[in-house]
Amino acid sequence: MKRNLVFAFVLIITSSVIVPAQELMPGNRFSETEQATYRLYLEKKWDSLIAAGKTGRREGLDYYYLHARLGRAYFETGRYRQAVKAFRQALKHNAADAFSQEYLYYALLYSGQNTAADAVAGKMPHGMQKQLFNKSLPFFLAFEAGPLLSDGRQKAQKANMPENGHYAETRLPSDGHYLHTGAGFRVGRGSGLYAGFSQTGLEYHQRAFLADSTLFRKQLPFRANEVFLQWSWAPETKWEIVPALKFARNSISRGIVNYSSQTNQYLFTTDTSRYNDWLGSLTLVYKPGLFSISLNTTMFEIFDSLALQTGISAVFYPRGNLNLLIKTGFIFNHSQGIDNLAASFDIGGKISKGVWAEAGIMTGDLRNLALNGGMVVYNTGYMISTRAGFLLLIQLSQHLRLSANYQFLACHDKLYVLQLPNLWESQNVYFTKHTITGGIKWTL
Repeated sequence: MKRNLVFAFVLIITSSVIVPAQELMPGNRFSETEQATYRLYLEKKWDSLIAAGKTGRREGLDYYYLHARLGRAYFETGRYRQAVKAFRQALKHNAADAFSQEYLYYALLYSGQNTAADAVAGKMPHGMQKQLFNKSLPFFLAFEAGPLLSDGRQKAQKANMPENGHYAETRLPSDGHYLHTGAGFRVGRGSGLYAGFSQTGLEYHQRAFLADSTLFRKQLPFRANEVFLQWSWAPETKWEIVPALKFARNSISRGIVNYSSQTNQYLFTTDTSRYNDWLGSLTLVYKPGLFSISLNTTMFEIFDSLALQTGISAVFYPRGNLNLLIKTGFIFNHSQGIDNLAASFDIGGKISKGVWAEAGIMTGDLRNLALNGGMVVYNTGYMISTRAGFLLLIQLSQHLRLSANYQFLACHDKLYVLQLPNLWESQNVYFTKHTITGGIKWTL
């Protein structure tokens, strides 16, 4: 950013030309604002400059140097999203201005809008691009893994026969594991691609019993292998388009129960089914300033059943930077003839240099819900009523970041009971699930 002296010199020359054109404004407010903001800019009194500039904007002033000075003041005080908005306005008056282009690039970068920053860099002259010290869309590798813990097995073993029941059975998830690995890279200016692979493996505890004895008890596996592609494209700094595709190979085993009236006995066998499921998702993100709004539409096939999901979410940045954010949203899901609605709330903040923490809760009907642009799908037939989580990110260096993630799920499934003669009833069996994962991200 070596253009400050040049910028100040140009201000001196052009201010004398601009002022006469604005002096017809009531109370000569233009001249007062112009002189005050210019003086405060040279003195680097950024907070006072912001106050004077905001007053001028409220009074209807709208010209290049006011926006450029405001943008620089916001940038120097760490309010990068306000700086983005100000430099956008400045470039509307002078689209070729190198000063505003460069500051807009860094303001986008420091506010986490990497794809938009990369798009801005692509429109700069080649000589300016060489001076940028950071890559807005670097190549990176990510890996995350950890255990899936559940008390479903214990709850299934403790399930009791309801009054007047003759036979009962239940099937609840037990422990397992999760891992994800992927890579992100640029495919063009303002355009990045992320490719990933995930594997989920767990055991279902299936139990069938009479009032006085267990007839069938077995651990049956569930396996899911998924490949994932997500493309991010910023056609301009306020908009981002994020399509995603996923293909999943799901394998699930079940216990099959048959009753022979001739022998008066129950017969048990197991069966394994495999499904080739897919997901397509499109997210539109609008980022005008201190907040962003995302609209998502997802269609996916899960266990050979088609599902449609739509959602809206908003992220607020009260301080104008990445030190604090608040997220909230709603998701509507139609799957297997059932309409589900869920709501979420998250808050995150920088707790020390290089350390970020985020906590959130989601409630509603979370069965078969696609999250995070489709990277996560709850492939469940059982009911999930609440998801709570905590995320910790630790930036060890410019190239290395560690993460720790915990999620809690409150769930319930059915205990199916045979009431004679040939009448099935059900009651809920409540259980919990815990996911604890650690991750590493290496950036080139």
